[in-house]
Amino acid sequence: MNRTGIQKAFIRLALVLAAIVLPLYAYKVFGKTGYTDFLVYHRAATRALAGEWDAIYSLQDGASPFRYTPLALPFFLPFGLLSFQTAGVVWYLFQYSWFLAGFLFIRRALEAAGAPRSTSNWITAASSLFILRFCLDSFTIGQISSLMFLGFAAGLHAFMAGDTPRSAAWLSIPTLLKIGPGIQYLLLPLDGWKRAIRAWIVAVLLALGLFAMSAAWIAFAADTSAVSDLWKGWIHIVRSDSAYFDASHYGSQSLKSLLLRLAGAGWMDGAAANAVWLVTSVSGVFALLLLWAMRTPVTALGRGLFFSTGLFAYLWFMPETFKYSLTALGIPVALLFLSPRSKLTTFAIGFGFLTLSLAGKDLMPDTLFFGLQKASVPLFSTIILFIAVIRQAFNESRPAPWVLNTRGILGAPSAGPWLKEPEAPARSVSFILPLPLRALSDPATSLSYASRIAQDVRNSLTEINDLEILIVPYSETAADARMTGQIQFKANTVPPSAVILPTPQAWGRGAALRQGFLHSSGRTLLFAHFDQPCAPEFFRLALDRLASQPELDIVRANRRHPESRFRIPVRVLSLVYGRHRLGLTFNRLVRALLGIKTTDTHSGTLALTRRAAIAIFSQQSTNGFLFDLEVCLVTRAEELKETELPVTIHLSQEKPINRMIHETLSISFGMPALMRRKGLGLYRGSAVNFADLAVSADDWGMSPAVNAGILELAKRGVISRVSLMADARYLSFQLKDLLELPNVGLGIHFNLTYGKRYPTPFVLLLNWFLPGRKRRLQEYIRAEFRAQLEKLAAAGVRPVYLDGHHHVHVIPGLLNCIADDMKQVGIEGTRLPHDWKLCASSKFPLLILSWLSRGSFRSLGLEFSPFLYPLSGDFQDPPGLARKLARAIPGTEVITHPASWVDGDLFENPDDYVTGRVTEFLTFRQLAKFSTGTQQGGRS
Repeated sequence: MNRTGIQKAFIRLALVLAAIVLPLYAYKVFGKTGYTDFLVYHRAATRALAGEWDAIYSLQDGASPFRYTPLALPFFLPFGLLSFQTAGVVWYLFQYSWFLAGFLFIRRALEAAGAPRSTSNWITAASSLFILRFCLDSFTIGQISSLMFLGFAAGLHAFMAGDTPRSAAWLSIPTLLKIGPGIQYLLLPLDGWKRAIRAWIVAVLLALGLFAMSAAWIAFAADTSAVSDLWKGWIHIVRSDSAYFDASHYGSQSLKSLLLRLAGAGWMDGAAANAVWLVTSVSGVFALLLLWAMRTPVTALGRGLFFSTGLFAYLWFMPETFKYSLTALGIPVALLFLSPRSKLTTFAIGFGFLTLSLAGKDLMPDTLFFGLQKASVPLFSTIILFIAVIRQAFNESRPAPWVLNTRGILGAPSAGPWLKEPEAPARSVSFILPLPLRALSDPATSLSYASRIAQDVRNSLTEINDLEILIVPYSETAADARMTGQIQFKANTVPPSAVILPTPQAWGRGAALRQGFLHSSGRTLLFAHFDQPCAPEFFRLALDRLASQPELDIVRANRRHPESRFRIPVRVLSLVYGRHRLGLTFNRLVRALLGIKTTDTHSGTLALTRRAAIAIFSQQSTNGFLFDLEVCLVTRAEELKETELPVTIHLSQEKPINRMIHETLSISFGMPALMRRKGLGLYRGSAVNFADLAVSADDWGMSPAVNAGILELAKRGVISRVSLMADARYLSFQLKDLLELPNVGLGIHFNLTYGKRYPTPFVLLLNWFLPGRKRRLQEYIRAEFRAQLEKLAAAGVRPVYLDGHHHVHVIPGLLNCIADDMKQVGIEGTRLPHDWKLCASSKFPLLILSWLSRGSFRSLGLEFSPFLYPLSGDFQDPPGLARKLARAIPGTEVITHPASWVDGDLFENPDDYVTGRVTEFLTFRQLAKFSTGTQQGGRS
C-alpha cells in the first residue's frame, strides 16, 4: 500500500471507530452503576439545587470530593435536574461532541499551518487514533477532559491563526477548570505585549463575568455569605488533597507521582520527594518561559509547536495526571505528523503509540500493564514526545530580537572567515561608505544623503578617473536585520557611478567595511562614516600624503586634533559637548588598557593602502563598534606606518541615548576580549607552514561541493591527506584531478554509519558491546571493509591509511577484526583523534574512546600522529586557528570537512553538518593566502 492509501486508511478507520463508539458507549454509560467522576459532578449539582452549600466541598465524600472551583458549579447545575442515568447519557453526548469539535479545530489549525485539506484530514484522523484509548477512558469515567480538550484545540487554532484574544478566551475553559493550563497565557507575548495585554484583559473579563454570575446565582439561591463559604471550602479541599487521595497511585503519570512512588520504594523520603517535585516544577516552568522568551516562531507550525510545549508542562507538573488528561497529547502528535519527518519524530510517535495508545489492561497481561504504569513508562513517553516537539520548534523558530541584540552587545558573533577572496587591485582608489539600515526608514532621503557624500568626494577627487564608489547597507539590531531584502532602491536615489553591495549577514559597521573591502579593487581604500561625514578635503589630503610618503600605510582623520572643526546646529551643541567629554574619558581608558597611541580611537574615517587593509581584515574578530579599536591594534601589532590629519566634521544630529547605551555595553563586554586577543598576539598574523602539518580532509564522495572544496584546498597546498568514502555516490566526481596531485596521501574513510545498517555511532557501539551480537557484527565489518576496498581499487585508489566516518575505527577492538585485511593491502597508518580540548566539548566521548584504543593501535603496529581537532568556534576565528596551527608540533594531523558551497540536498543520506563545511573551507582558503608552504602564501 502506498502512502496515499495508508493515509486514507487512517481516515476510514477513524470514522468507523467513531461511528461504533457513539452507540456502544452510550449503552455502556447508561448501564454503569459504579463510581464515575460524573457521579461527583452530579452529586455537587444536586446538593446545590437542594441548598446544601456546606456539603458541596466535603471531606466526608472520601476519596472523591468535588474539587472544581465554584465558578464551574453553575455549569453542572442543569445535570442535577435529571436522574443520574439520564444525566450520564446526556453528559456522554456532550463529551462526544466536545471531542469531535476539538478534532475539527485541530484540522483547522493544520490548515492554518498550510496543510492541504487531504493532509489535515489524515493527520487529524491519526491523532484521534493516538488518543482514542484516553477518549474512551474519559467516556467511561465521565471526566471533564473532553471539554478541556476542546478549549486547548480551539485555543491552538486561534493562536496559530494569529488571533491572540480569541485564543485567550478559549484557554479560559481549561484554566478555570484546572488552573494549571493557565501557563499557556504566558505564551501570548510572542505576538507583542500590546496584543498579549489585550488578550489577558479578555481572559480576566471572562473570569470576572463568570464570577459575577456565579456569585449572583448563589447569593440569590442562598445568601451572600454562601459565596465566601464556597470559596473557602474549595481552598480547603485543594489544600487537603493528600488527606483523601494518594498521589503515588500507579495510574497517575505526573512528576510528583513518580517521585512519590520512588519514595514508597525507599529511594527517598516523602518530604524529599515533594521538595524535588516543587523545585523541578518551578525550574521546568522557568526554563519553558525562557524558551518562549528567547525564541520566536517564524511559521504557523512553529506557533503550534510552541503552544504544545505548554501542554507538557501542565501534564508533568500537576499533582496528579491520569490517562484521561493525556487526551491533550492529540495536539502535539498532530503537529509532529505535519512537521518534516525525522528519526526522532518517528521514534517518539511510535514509542508513544506502543506505550500509551496500546498499553491497555485489556490488551496485555496484568503484570506487564501494572509494571509499565508503576515504572512511569507513560511519563517517559511524554518526555520523548516533548523532546521531538522541542527539536521541531527550534527548526521552526529563530532567536528573539532581544537575544540577537544582546548577542550584538556582548560581541558573541565572530567576524568569521572571508566569504570571498579580495578582488585584484585594478583601480587606483575605492571609496567605501557603510550605510546603516536604520537610516533607510526613508530610503529616498537617506540615499540622497549618501549620494551627496559620495558626490562631494568625487568632486574633490576629479583627477582620479577610475574612482570606485561602494555603498554597503548594514544592520545594527534585529529590527534592522528584518529590513534586509525589503529595501527597494529606486534608480533616481542611487548615487551616480556607485555600486550598492548586498547587505552582509553579520551586523555592524565592521562587517560592512569588510564587505566593501572584499568587493573593492582599489590600490588605496577610503573609509567614510555616514553618521559623521567629514569634509571631502580630508580624502584629497590623505591621498596626497600617501603618494608623497610611500612608507605610509594609513592616514587617519583625528576629530580631536587641535585643528579639527565641527559644524553642528546650535540645538545639539550641549549634547555634542557632553559626548565629547565622555569620548575623551573613553579614549584615555582605551589607551591605558590597550596601549593605543591615537587620541581618536573611533574616528572611522581612514585612507589606507591595500596592504594595510589586508592585514586589518585578516585579523578582524569583531563586526560592530569595537572594530575601530581592532584597526588600531592591528596597526600597532603589524608595525604599520600611520599619520593623522585634522578634519572638519558635519554633524547634523547627535546619537540617540539608546545607541550610546548599546555602545557602552559593547565596550564593557568586548574590551576584555580585545585585551585577551592582544595578549595572545592575535593581531599580528601567524604564518602557518602547511607543509609541516598533515591536514586531513574527510568525506570525499559525499557531494560535489565536498569534493570541490577538498580538491581546491589540496591544489593550494593546504590539504595533504584525503579520506575517501568508497561507497559514496560522488566518489568519482573530480577523482581524476585528485589522483593527479602529487604529495597528497589517500586513505579509506571506513563507513559503517552513513546509509548503513547502524545509522549512528551510538547504535554501532551499543551492538558492539551487547552480548551475543559482537560476533555477527565482526563478520559484517569484515565484509564491509573488503567491499569498500574493492570499490576504491576499481576507482584506481590504493589507500595508505584508514580512518572512520564518525570515527567508528576508535571503538575499542574494532580494527582487530580487519587487521589482517589492512596488512594485506598495505595500510599501516590510522588516526588517533586524541585532543585534550575535546574534554570541554560534546565530542568528549571520542577522547575516551581514543585513549582506550591507543594500546590496541600500537599492538597492531599502526602508525598515528599527534592530533588537532578544530571545533566550530575555531573556524569562526581564523586568526586564532592560525595561531594554533602555527604552534602545533610538526607532523600533527589536523582534521577538516570542507565544502565549497552548500549542497546538502544532494547528500545521499541525512547529515546535520552542512553549512559548517563551507565555513571550514572558507577559513582554510583565507589562511592559505597568508601562509608559507602553499602555492599562494605570503602577504600581498
